Amino acid sequence: MEQVKMGALYLDGVAQSNPQNPVWDGDIPRYSGNAEIVIADAPEGNTDIQITWNVIKGMGKWSRTGTLLIADRVLLTNVSGDDLATAGFAEGVTVRLKGRPYRCHLLSAGGEYDAPNAWDDALDRTTEDDEIWHWWGIFFWGAKEVASYRVTRGYSAARYWYYGSSGYRGMYYGFRPALEPLEADNMPLEFEADTKDEILKTIRNARSSLQFFAELVQKGYAKESDVRTHLGLLEYQVSDLSKLTGYDGALAEEVENRHAEIRRLNGRIRELEEQKGDKVTAVATSAAIRKFENIFRAWYESCGFHYASIEYGSYGFIADFGMDLNAVREPHLSRHDSLFESFAQRTLFIPDSKEWDVIKDSFHHELSDTDRNRTNLKNLFSETFPESCIHQFHSRRNDFESFSLAAKVFVPFEDIEKFMGKEETV
Repeated sequence: MEQVKMGALYLDGVAQSNPQNPVWDGDIPRYSGNAEIVIADAPEGNTDIQITWNVIKGMGKWSRTGTLLIADRVLLTNVSGDDLATAGFAEGVTVRLKGRPYRCHLLSAGGEYDAPNAWDDALDRTTEDDEIWHWWGIFFWGAKEVASYRVTRGYSAARYWYYGSSGYRGMYYGFRPALEPLEADNMPLEFEADTKDEILKTIRNARSSLQFFAELVQKGYAKESDVRTHLGLLEYQVSDLSKLTGYDGALAEEVENRHAEIRRLNGRIRELEEQKGDKVTAVATSAAIRKFENIFRAWYESCGFHYASIEYGSYGFIADFGMDLNAVREPHLSRHDSLFESFAQRTLFIPDSKEWDVIKDSFHHELSDTDRNRTNLKNLFSETFPESCIHQFHSRRNDFESFSLAAKVFVPFEDIEKFMGKEETV
């Protein structure tokens, strides 16, 4: 059987000796109870403390590469299963030994007696000889935890199966690690905190949009515009995820090429406009976006919504509404009273409508989270802004022992422009 020597056990950065008498009352290093437990390369030139690993082939059930390296003895005693889980070894931690990546973890040892597991499989493929495995006189903790107990193996026989309280520290229980070789593609990715948050946010948004699209398809309400909106958003979300995770897939490349073409065409448009003397400036663009926002705020305040935070995109913006409704129909953030008054004459004031379920008290109103209100919101936005899309609904417990409702909505700039065109013809 093949054996390799590499790596060492460290406690708080101090390399530990490799035990020569690995039994409960022998020379196995003892855990102090609070030291950091690490497997890493041994100090250069010091071969005496290197760990000996038994190399087991044909372990495809327990290793993605088919090979598993198992320490030939227990390396640390007086350590609990919980200590090892806290250090990451129950699920596995990535280590580099001699420049190669491995997942270092507790060995699969059988969740119950006689259940398939890596330890028995390794013995089947090699030997039960104590000279090879050093199982006599010491238990080792397995990966499987049942309630507050964790499986242990060894001590009186190679295949002896027992269990102990996962929080117990004692001289009879120890740490026998295993290594799963990792190919480059199987290396866990490490992201900066901000990047990780952005990845998770993008995934949540994509999942929410697809869930809503699925509901439309399921109920037979999906329109061609819904397909364009949701799958278009998904394309850009996948493109964003590709950039964040370093994936260079074909879709990301296609979206980037599309962006490049859009930039080229925009450049050409600017050239033509300059030739006509009618150049669109950044100031003019900014003014147009502010105008769209003012129109939208005047509209939603005339309906009774109190506030929405607005995030701009390339083709529109996402409005994330708060839970509150205005008790009185009056402008809040809207900067154009004339717009507000114009909309107020034509829009429904939700807090006064019997078609909506509104929770009211002396200080503020809120939409109740009911199926009727969800349908009303979908209808309100689709009728006013046909290409808009509710990304997700928010629901939270309120002060009235019930749940309040709000929505996050994508509204295209083109819809607002068309909406104003209709208003001007009224």
